[in-house]
This record gives sequence, structure tokens and C-alpha cells, in this order.
Amino acid sequence: MNHMRSLINLFIFIPYYFNVKTHLQNLFFPWKRIVVTHQSVLERMIGNMASRGIGFILRLSVVFAAFCILMVYIVLFPVLVILVMMLAPLRGLAAVLFPKVHRIQKEREQFVNAHCLDKQNRAAVITWFEQAYVARQKEHDRFSLTNLLSTVPIGHDWNYGFTPLLDQYGTTLTGFGVMGGGLSDREEEIAALTRELSRSYESNAVLVGEEGVGKHTIINGLAQRIHESRVIGLLQQFRMVVVSMDRILASSSEYAQQVELLSQIMEEARLARNIILVIDNIHLYTSTALQGDFSDIFTRYATLPQLKLLGITTPFYFQQVLFHNASLQELFHKVDVHEMNKERVMRILQEKALLLEHSYDCVITYETLQRVIERSTYYITHIPFPEKAIDLLHEAASLTKAHQGKTCTPQDVDDVLQAKTHMPVGLLSTDFKTKLKSLPDYLQTHILGQQEAMSSISMAAQRAFIEENRKKPKLSLLLLGPTGVGKTETAKLLATIFFGSRSKMIRLDMSFYQRRERLADLIGSFENKQVGMLAQYIREHPFSVLLIDELEKADPEILNVFLTLLDEGYMMDGFGKKIDGKNLLVIATSNAASKEVFPPELLARFDEVLTFQPLTLETAQQIGKELAQRLKTEYEQTKHITLELSEPELREVIKKAFDPRFGAREVKRAVEGYIVGKVAQKVL
Repeated sequence: MNHMRSLINLFIFIPYYFNVKTHLQNLFFPWKRIVVTHQSVLERMIGNMASRGIGFILRLSVVFAAFCILMVYIVLFPVLVILVMMLAPLRGLAAVLFPKVHRIQKEREQFVNAHCLDKQNRAAVITWFEQAYVARQKEHDRFSLTNLLSTVPIGHDWNYGFTPLLDQYGTTLTGFGVMGGGLSDREEEIAALTRELSRSYESNAVLVGEEGVGKHTIINGLAQRIHESRVIGLLQQFRMVVVSMDRILASSSEYAQQVELLSQIMEEARLARNIILVIDNIHLYTSTALQGDFSDIFTRYATLPQLKLLGITTPFYFQQVLFHNASLQELFHKVDVHEMNKERVMRILQEKALLLEHSYDCVITYETLQRVIERSTYYITHIPFPEKAIDLLHEAASLTKAHQGKTCTPQDVDDVLQAKTHMPVGLLSTDFKTKLKSLPDYLQTHILGQQEAMSSISMAAQRAFIEENRKKPKLSLLLLGPTGVGKTETAKLLATIFFGSRSKMIRLDMSFYQRRERLADLIGSFENKQVGMLAQYIREHPFSVLLIDELEKADPEILNVFLTLLDEGYMMDGFGKKIDGKNLLVIATSNAASKEVFPPELLARFDEVLTFQPLTLETAQQIGKELAQRLKTEYEQTKHITLELSEPELREVIKKAFDPRFGAREVKRAVEGYIVGKVAQKVL
């Protein structure tokens, strides 16, 4: 039956492939819509007759070729049927000797054994195999009607105009080798987009979704369906072209010339009559506050039935820019693209995993896909699904290959994230447990005279890292006390301990933020096109220490930004985007003598509020001696200068420099001056 169906499918395919119906309907249509309009009557008549003649000859030739091939096929059809019937007993015997069901069962068992680590997931892995097997069979069935009709017919674009200018400033998505793969799982959104673009008038749409949510995947999916003629008839002959607005703007510094060029491209697309023009980040080109306002051009051509416009934007910019443009809002029909739920992400990862297995020569288990979804949900918050899950799976498979492994396991996912974050991922490793246990001794060795505070910090850190799926920042501390007692040094030490480097720390001096007008410097401002320094840093370095110095000096409205960060683990920037901060260590410091200067709602959000004790002379002597010994060793190793230090002399230097009001800073400055003086004497 399958072979008979294939013969019938070929009979249907021949006239489709030669585009017989369309060519007969447009037999006398001008070639590529070339119509002479500006010459004399005689020249117009000759030119238009030549255009129609070329179109007539080419279309008639293709129709005639289709007729000849179809006649030959009809003549051979009985012979082919007889051959199929003669081979049927042999195929039946082969099916008895080599049952297909046994082969499938064997493949299924091999697949399940390779991809399932936990017996509880066996049913899910079997479902995964069955879905993959059906998809593979459809792909390999070359003579199925679906696969045959996915071939682009001959002369599918002969009835539409040339677009040389558009081709220069655009990229065609529906051409060979350009469109994206079918890995979208966005059927609902593609269907909604198809409906909007299939309208008989004002057939324009705008895709609205956060960055990374899959808007371009949806567009590529629609382009592939158009390319394969798997859309309704109205869109089958259309081309999707992404116009490069950046290149248009770069063509001239004059706004008038930019407008003229864009108008020419739009007019060319209109005359072609089969263009879907894609405008990425359309908000940038509909506002004078951004890259330029070309709303009038978009509005003018969006009302014409010969051209379809498809914009791409984010919810924030749709609300801030397009929503307030009444004409564009009426002409562009909104299609929302939401972040995928975990079930849909799992289906995409299952498809992607089978492709990656060939690329990286490894097996990716079902439990690995589960771990990818779980970990990317918690640790990768600045990128939405499915992009973050696909990226993490890529990196885990790449790590497996780098280690010459044959199976990509959940541990590989954790290893990738741990290497990126320097933080424990999943179960605490033996090394990290040892680090947490030794934390009190390490801190007390480096921060002298603050044993009680260091003990409290260590206990708070141990509690925080044991707590799984914590929604607040990993650790939040408010350190009170006079200057020079080790508050800032504590933050630097925590950055080194947990993130591998003192550079993994951003310091905000709140003395610069005593006026609420400075809030935009932190979180950004859409109106001023200003990127927030704090928001940008947290987005780029989500695993780091945030040191908020001299907290008491901040304006109350600026303090409110930190309330949400400390309580919920996120903050909102000036562009309406959520900035995740739950993997930060937030250390706030203050020289205030008492915590009473802070509002209770702020104090309640810190894990610990600790008071550092003023520096004593005894502690200052210890700090000074350790610093002198360290500098002495550095000079010996780097400059090959051997210094002889007098302990009584050094003690006297420290005693003179010591002032409880300034803590260790004056002591360090005096010791450094003392050592430099010794070096000068030695050199001279």
C-alpha cells in the first residue's frame, strides 16, 4: 500500500512541481511584472508585448514539459503497478523473516538503556523514542505527499517583480539555505502570525516578546513553512525579507536621504506584490528618542494591500513607543510571544539533544535534560526559555566531548555552571564543604580584632549556602562601625573566597547618591537613553559581591531600590526589565554609630546586622607587624633587597600613627612609609 501511495503521490507531484495551474492562469502575464510606463505609446506597446511574450514562452514551455512527462508517467504507470505487485510477496517474506516490530523494539530498548539513568523516567524516555522515531520516518519517507510538496515549484516567482534594491539592503528568509530549522514548537504563535498576515487588508503584524524568548525562531518557522508551501494559498508565493535598517541609516547621515532610500525600498517591495517585509527592533525606527522616526513611511505602506509588514519588538518598547503611536497601533496587529513553559522546553531539548549527539559523539540522557531545565531556571535568569536551556545543553555536551566522555550526564551540567559561577551547584562538593568549615578561621586570620563579627558572618554564610533554591541574595550583611576596622576588607575577602577574585566585586559609594536625581545612574532611564551602571553590572556579573558603602548617606528613594533586591532577589531597571540578584553577596557598610539611623523595614531584610568594634592599640600593632613582614618579603622576592627591621622602632611607628577614629588606615600608611624609608637607605 505504501508503494502504491507513492506512485499516486508522484502523479500529483508532477503538475505541482511544474506549477501548471499558476502558469496557465498567468500565461500572458508580463515577465517579472516588467511594464513600460514612461516612454511613447509605440515604445510602451513594443516593450509590454515583449514582456508578455517572454512570460508566455517560458510558462508555455514549462507547461508543455509537464504535459510530456505526465504522459510518459501515465504510460509507465501500469508497468510500475505490476512491478510493485510482483515485489509484494518478496516484501511480505522479508517482513516475516525480519519483523519490523522486533527491530523497533530492539531500537527502543537500546535507546532507553542509553538515555535513561533512573527507572522512574523509563516511560518518559519511551515516549521520547516514539516521537523521535515517527519524526525520523516522516523525514525519510521521500515519496510522502508532504515531503514532495515541500519542493519549490518551477517558476514560483515568475509572476512577481524584481527587487534589486531590496535585495541589496535585505536578507531573504524563504530562499534556499537561508531559512531556519523546524526546531520551534511554536505552532500557536506561527498560526496566529499566519492569520494576521493573511488578511485582505491591513495585513501587518508585530511580534512582541522579551529578548531570547524565540521571536526570530517563530519568523524562521513561518519562513520555512512558506518555503515548503505549508501555508494557506494566499501566502504560498510570498517572500520574507528582513530589511537591514542599520545599513539604510549608514547609507547617509542626512535624515531626508535615509527617508528617500527607505521609501524606494518599500515602493519596490510593493510593486513586487509578494513581499513580507520584516523590521527587527521596529521601535528603534518609530521614535525620535531612539534611532529615528520613520513612522510616516511605515504607516503609508502598511495601509496598502500589496505589501505586508512584520515588526519585532519587546513588551517594554511596545508599551513605551508603539502603543502611543495611534496610527501604527491600528495598522499592526499584536502577536504576543511568551516564555515557554517547562513542558514545551523539554520537547525542544529532546529534539535538540538528538542533533547534538551526532555533533559531539555522545549520548545525552533524559535526566540531563531535566537538570538543564532545573538549573537554567535558577541560575540563568537574564535569558528566557528556551534559549538559556539550549545554550546550557550545548555547553554541557561540549564539556563531555572535551573530557572524551561518551555520556553527557547531569553532573556535566553542574560542572559547566560551577565553572562559570565559582559557586556550588547542586550538592555541596567536599572542597566547598571544607571551605565553609574553615571560613571562621580564614576570616579571623585576615580581619583582626573582630572575632565575634567574623564568627557571625561565617555562620550566616554556612546557613545561606546550605539553603537550596533561595529566593533572596545568597547572603546579605549590614556591617556597622567606625572607619578602618575591616568592613570593606571583609567584602573583598568574601569575593575572593566565593568567586575566586577580589575583582568580582562592585563598590557603590552612597555619598554620590544623596540626591534622588542620581537614581537613573544606578538603574538607567529610558527617557534619557541612559544605561544604569548597577543594573548593567549585575546583569553581566550575576555571581559577585555588591558592596554598598556608606549606606546611611543614600537618598531614601534610592534605598527603596535595595529593599526589593534584599527581599525578593531582584530589582527593576529603568527600561522595565527585571534584574536578577539572588546569586549576589550583598554587603552594606556604614560608619553610623547605631543601626537606629536606618528604617526598620530595611534592617529586617538583611540576614545579619553586625557591629565592628573600634580598633585597639594591640590589634593595630599586630596589623602593622604583619604588613611590615609582607612588604619585607615582597622586596626580597621582587627587588632582591634584604631589610633589617627593628621591632621596637616599628612598634613606636605604629603607636604614633594609631588613632581609634581612623582605624587601620593610618597605621598602614605609616608602616608603608617606614618600609619605603628603609628601602631608600638601602639603595642609596
